[in-house]
Amino acid sequence: LDLGAVEQGERAAVFGCGPLGLLVVQLLLRDGVRVFAADPLAHRLAAAAALGAETTPFEVDIAFEVAGTDEALDAAIALARPAARIVVVGIPDGARTSFDASGARRKGLTFLMSRRMKTGDLARAVDRVGRKLVSLDGLVTGGYGLADAETAFAALVARTGLKVVIRLGA
Repeated sequence: LDLGAVEQGERAAVFGCGPLGLLVVQLLLRDGVRVFAADPLAHRLAAAAALGAETTPFEVDIAFEVAGTDEALDAAIALARPAARIVVVGIPDGARTSFDASGARRKGLTFLMSRRMKTGDLARAVDRVGRKLVSLDGLVTGGYGLADAETAFAALVARTGLKVVIRLGA
């Protein structure tokens, strides 16, 4: 969010509504930003809508690509208004990403590459949770003991939930 320099009253889109994307949605909404959310998985899109994100597309000032896919990046470019900002947060499966360069160039878009975390970010995140500026409720949708690690990984691969955790000693 810092990298994108989002201002109150702007319109934003979040492409990818896994746990990180849902946290971005929460913080944008808290800051008075109108948010469109997109995800190919219905349960993730429903989670974003339950937070208050809209699911009908509109032109945006800033888009957060949190999915790590070329399709999400192209969708972000498509919804971006001229001179908008695209924050690339998602990590692709491989080392490369591609996008519609002609659409981005015509609109004069600015791309910002997120490193995901820098010194001090974890402390700020914990502080925001502690002050209830962001909620972690509902993000963990599968908790398994170490003996059930294989089942946990199967749930992760199937993408049936949001965040799957393995608890030691459970």
